[in-house]
Amino acid sequence: MLKIDLKFDNGILFVRLSGSLSQKNSQKINNYILPLLNKYNIKFLVYNLRALKNIDLKGRDILLHSKYIMKKNKGKILLCQVNKKLESFLKGVKIPIIKNEREAKALIGA
Repeated sequence: MLKIDLKFDNGILFVRLSGSLSQKNSQKINNYILPLLNKYNIKFLVYNLRALKNIDLKGRDILLHSKYIMKKNKGKILLCQVNKKLESFLKGVKIPIIKNEREAKALIGA
């Protein structure tokens, strides 16, 4: 099961994920979050993975698709609060991993 919590703060969309991001439930992001990025031309996206337990290849592909959209929007994407297990799995996506949301705000300048 995947839970998604959204917060828009100072021009940054924070997407807090909990549970498991897998082929079974990745359509939640594909059908809701990704269209938001396009529709509102969001420039700054931070995925907070603190409560995410597992991610599979389809989940990783969703993060890559988010990265593509942010590049198209001339924006920035970051991951924060990533546990060690997920960090090693996500190395190939080449999305910067930072400590927390506060650091994201500082990097983005919000």
